[in-house]
Amino acid sequence: AAPPLRAERDLVLEAVAQTAPALQSRGEEIGFELMLSGSLMNDCALQYAAEELRSDRSFVLRAVAIDGAALLYAIGGLRSDPEIVSKAVNQTGLALVYAVQELRADREIVQQAVQQNGLAFRFAAEQLRADRDLVLTAVEQNGGMLKYASQELRGQREVVLQAVQRGGLALRFAPEALRADRGIVLEAVKDNSEALRYASEELRSDRELFLEAVGQRGELLSEAPRELRGDREVVLRAVRQNGSALASAT
Repeated sequence: AAPPLRAERDLVLEAVAQTAPALQSRGEEIGFELMLSGSLMNDCALQYAAEELRSDRSFVLRAVAIDGAALLYAIGGLRSDPEIVSKAVNQTGLALVYAVQELRADREIVQQAVQQNGLAFRFAAEQLRADRDLVLTAVEQNGGMLKYASQELRGQREVVLQAVQRGGLALRFAPEALRADRGIVLEAVKDNSEALRYASEELRSDRELFLEAVGQRGELLSEAPRELRGDREVVLRAVRQNGSALASAT
């Protein structure tokens, strides 16, 4: 049996509150399996609570309202309880990863999670990746979520445009035709100069796009075609941002 204090409700909730930031700031590159394993959640206090609390529906509802990621340590089938999961993802969208597959296919729950944190879209069930409204909500917060959209939606100009405006490097997830769309590429480069690397071959020689790119990172002059490395305005823009870019001038 667990020590008596680990079964004391108010004490455990105080501990959960103290460890609540455990999942809030995790980056988008954390793998699904790593998150699912709980190895990133070693600080979540609910794991140390008595089993009688971790299987108590009313108590778990209170715990996930404080720290949604505490859902990972709920037992007794509570991770398949729609109300508990809804409460968890409203507090921490990324807690969606700890819900059962059936609830990761529940549009309402996924929408709540994505509205709280766009990164949660990566944990949505496959069938929801073709939901245009969900995808737009996700990429509006983090353009990189375009990666998890269906192939059809990744081919829609409006979706891709919104994604690159929120994360220029999302351009790499767009189909070839949209990576050759000058308007989309320009928006991507405005957000992140390195997005130019994912543009079509023709646009990687575009003067206006390079002016935008080197204005952010002068060293990108080294990737410009020879004629642009001999263009005074382009070189001037680059060296004003990074004097060492002069080494790439011709």
